[in-house]
Amino acid sequence: MKKNLKIKYTLALLSALVFLISSITQASASTSNSTNPINPTSAPSFANNKSMNFLKNVVGLDIDRYEITLISSKVRDYTTDDNPIGKLGYIQTNEVYELINWDTKTEVYSDLRVSFSYVNSTLRSCSLKVDSGIAYSNKPLSADTSEAASIFLDSYNNFSKDNELNTMKSMLTTVNLNANESKTTDNLRIEIRTASDITSICWVRTQNGVDYSQLVLEYINGTFLDFFDSRSYITIGSSKVNIAKEEAISMALKQADGFSYNYNGTKVGNLTIVKDKIQAELKANVRFNPSEYYPCWVIDLPLNEVYPGSIYYIEVMVWADDGQVISCKTMGYGGPEPSSYSSDTEQSETLPTNPSNTINARQNEVIRDNLTIILATVILATLLSVITFTVVRIKRKRK
Repeated sequence: MKKNLKIKYTLALLSALVFLISSITQASASTSNSTNPINPTSAPSFANNKSMNFLKNVVGLDIDRYEITLISSKVRDYTTDDNPIGKLGYIQTNEVYELINWDTKTEVYSDLRVSFSYVNSTLRSCSLKVDSGIAYSNKPLSADTSEAASIFLDSYNNFSKDNELNTMKSMLTTVNLNANESKTTDNLRIEIRTASDITSICWVRTQNGVDYSQLVLEYINGTFLDFFDSRSYITIGSSKVNIAKEEAISMALKQADGFSYNYNGTKVGNLTIVKDKIQAELKANVRFNPSEYYPCWVIDLPLNEVYPGSIYYIEVMVWADDGQVISCKTMGYGGPEPSSYSSDTEQSETLPTNPSNTINARQNEVIRDNLTIILATVILATLLSVITFTVVRIKRKRK
């Protein structure tokens, strides 16, 4: 009877051993199945095929190596006045994606955040942020920023069929990308700005000293960072500048003569303008239709002191073609600094924080799998010891 119990006990232990070996084999196979355990089982998922094509064929990102998640997609209608910003004349679409790659062989965990912005159906901007790891490329890329930008423009030309990009490409050879400088050819100006490891290359459409639309590329240590192109939706209504700077300043002083404003129910007047510090700059501004720009003078009239409400200058805007006054208003702390008026009305989109913590979750899964394997190995060793001990005892008793 005792011998039968021992045999049954031994068989049970052997069954448990077989089960553990099978479990360990399956766990090991699932963990080492690929160098990238986050291995997409289908084509990368993009809400917009243009985003996928741009990222793959223009930026040159190897999107097939990543698990891609759409974090947010927002459509905003700026064709009417029924929004906080006002009528801009276009529909804006913003998309944000997270791209994850996990390479267990090199133990590199890559987390990328890519954002796109569209005006109507045309791509306006693309931003690539590497939160951790590597932005894998699908083709050899140059570490030289000038060459990288040249390759980008060629790819972008294939993407958008825009011949102006050829002119922009040729202008790259006329500037030094390691220094801040600018050069103008006909109605196109190239500007180079460097700060720390970031290089910004900007091509600006300019006429009669007024800047209109632009294309901007930014690189960090030769790696793509940002792209922005406003040329598709910003048009020029007129580029005529019939009012000279001195005449515009004279108009502004006349408009500001006797100017006053109300602050907390009190009228504030007798403002003194410091005339030797007046600044005037030609800018572009919308006039009749959204996104259609005209040249205007922006004149800053600094005051001799800070007045109630933190007011320290008066801003006057005058159309540069016919001299009509657009506006006259006080400016101060909490608002734009003098001469910071922007000609290009853009909407900023704050990227949402990562709600999924995908990388940490994946790492935790690895830790759990490894602990399971270790625990199973310990149990296996213990069972082997017990089985060996039991078999020895049975043999001794038989003798």
